[in-house]
Amino acid sequence: MQFLARGYAYKEIAGELHISARTVESHASAVLRKLQLSSGHELTHWAARHRIVCTTPTRPRVERPRQRYRRGVLDPYPQDGHIGEIYLTEAEIQTRVRELGEQIAGDLAGEVPLLITILKGSVLFAADLMRAIPGAVEIDFMAVSSYGDETKSSGIVKIVKDLDESIAGRHVILIEDIVDSGLTMTYLLNLLGSREPASIRACSLLVREGQQAAGVTVDYIGFEIPQAFVVGYGLDYAQQFRNLPYIGVYTGPGSGAEH
Repeated sequence: MQFLARGYAYKEIAGELHISARTVESHASAVLRKLQLSSGHELTHWAARHRIVCTTPTRPRVERPRQRYRRGVLDPYPQDGHIGEIYLTEAEIQTRVRELGEQIAGDLAGEVPLLITILKGSVLFAADLMRAIPGAVEIDFMAVSSYGDETKSSGIVKIVKDLDESIAGRHVILIEDIVDSGLTMTYLLNLLGSREPASIRACSLLVREGQQAAGVTVDYIGFEIPQAFVVGYGLDYAQQFRNLPYIGVYTGPGSGAEH
């Protein structure tokens, strides 16, 4: 019965009726008849008059049987040999993201930044960066292609998805996961700059060593890394490894590092 599920103590009700607690638990309808009540609602008032307290019943702990896993489901991920040196740990990444968020907020001095996030690799970085910026933040997305499933840029930038909203008069932060050749960043800064934002700045989690000297202007840099193809924290190889919380060197098939 529903009224018993509300937590009225079986022993206390039984004491008032001079019957066993087992009877109260097992024969709820009989209890109502004995009290000359017709519903659980009436029992509520009866319990209040007799000062029977309502307690939360404790459910017994149920030991669940060990789950059986199908063969192959729990294979190691990433597989042995696919990730080499770990360049950046999860803790190092999160610490730097918080620092970037504070720096951006300070530079904009109360203005609302619009984070233009380049899909797909920048999504994790942008999500954490948004949370690290105190105050209001807005976000929009673009998708470009210059890698495909390769480990080197093709040198051709293709707009796959454009912005949903106008950026005229907005304070834009262009968010990239990595500046490699600098071609994509330069192209996007020129493209977005032509749309008359109030200001535009570039932010990249990673920049290849030496790219600043090559004329690529990045206002906010997470880390500089050497020339190696890295995956994790949004960066992928053939759409895999984005969900790794760290950044490491890809050494699997297609990397040129196979033995």
